[in-house]
Formats: sequence, structure tokens, C-alpha cells
Amino acid sequence: MDEYKKEEEFRKILNSITLDDVINAVARGEKIRKNHEDNNDHKEIVNGFIYYRNNPDMTLHSIVKQILVDVGILKK
Repeated sequence: MDEYKKEEEFRKILNSITLDDVINAVARGEKIRKNHEDNNDHKEIVNGFIYYRNNPDMTLHSIVKQILVDVGILKK
């Protein structure tokens, strides 16, 4: 993990990500969250964030999606 914490490596990774990659990641994040909800997985709340112990996910996809909607790349 230390190798990715260097600015040069981080920039290299960011430069390799396309907008399609970001859109696909948002869709995968939504699917993971929906699967948790559909399966009634046990929710834990940690520091105000919903957390699923059996397959953790984040809500970062929601924030990124809102940005893409706000700039007109995705429809709401």
C-alpha cells in the first residue's frame, strides 16, 4: 500500500482512469448497496456512516454520482 501513497504513483493512477471508468464504478457502487438492502444485510453505523460488515461498501459512489448529475454528465 505504501507504493500507492506516493504522489507520483497516485497521479499515474488518476491519469489512467477514464470518465467511463468512473461512471461504471458508480453503477457498481449502487448495485452493491442495493444488494445489501435487498438481502436485509445487517447494518452497522460507524461515525454516522452505514456499514455492512459482511461486504463493506461506501457511499462515495453517491457523492460522485451527484457531481456527475450536477455537471450534466448523468441524468438524475
